[in-house]
Amino acid sequence: MADAQLARRQSWAGKLFHHEGKYFYVNREQKLNWTASREWCQDRGGDLAQPTGDLHAFQQQVLQLILPGE
Repeated sequence: MADAQLARRQSWAGKLFHHEGKYFYVNREQKLNWTASREWCQDRGGDLAQPTGDLHAFQQQVLQLILPGE
């Protein structure tokens, strides 16, 4: 992903991060249910999928983004 495109996506209300070869976006402000979240991603040319592999590591990264400094 180009640096400019990555920077633009990180300027949204949340944070985009890389995990297991994929980019995940975590929104810290707006809480959506699964269907609404997936539609939001698909409207922007992506998709939403549950991570596989080391789910604990993924959850820890998400928590660090949502609760920085804790």
